[in-house]
Amino acid sequence: MFGICQVQVSPCVQFIKPMRSRTPQSRLQRGFTLVEALVVLALIGILVLIGMPALFRLFQNLQVKTAARQVAAQIRLARNNSVTQKAPHRMVIRNKDASTNINTYVVELDPEDDGSYTILPNLDFRLPPGIVIEDSPVFNSGVATISMDTRGIITSASVTTPPYSIDFKSPNGLTLRIQIHISGAVEVQTL
Repeated sequence: MFGICQVQVSPCVQFIKPMRSRTPQSRLQRGFTLVEALVVLALIGILVLIGMPALFRLFQNLQVKTAARQVAAQIRLARNNSVTQKAPHRMVIRNKDASTNINTYVVELDPEDDGSYTILPNLDFRLPPGIVIEDSPVFNSGVATISMDTRGIITSASVTTPPYSIDFKSPNGLTLRIQIHISGAVEVQTL
């Protein structure tokens, strides 16, 4: 018995048979079978299919939260700019019932304080698809105008008594409300 083969002699036939290694290979050294790999892939696929609706809802919820927080931040910024620049600002928000530019908002400035507002550059926004601004008393024919005077006092063209509310809704039903107080406090609430 020398080398890698062993010769056996039998009465009828002579043949050569390969020698087996004397040290058995461990399971990790041999790898996985095709069936084992397919089973693991099938289990991963099932878990992904089960988790996709939850991930999709999470993504939609994050979109509506981001949209509401962004509008609230723009309102705060417009109020701050009204006071620091000593020029009135306003936000014009169009909801799902507006005739044009549905679910958009712009920030405008009246530099001469004469009632002639111009849209500030790079402050014209559109909400992500599926996120809608719901109708509320602050809207008139789908348009809400939130004005900030040079003292930082916030008023609305449609509603005389604050707080003013703007509701954002995602396709899966999550609703967030922006409450705007006359003092300038702006808060986002989950309904």
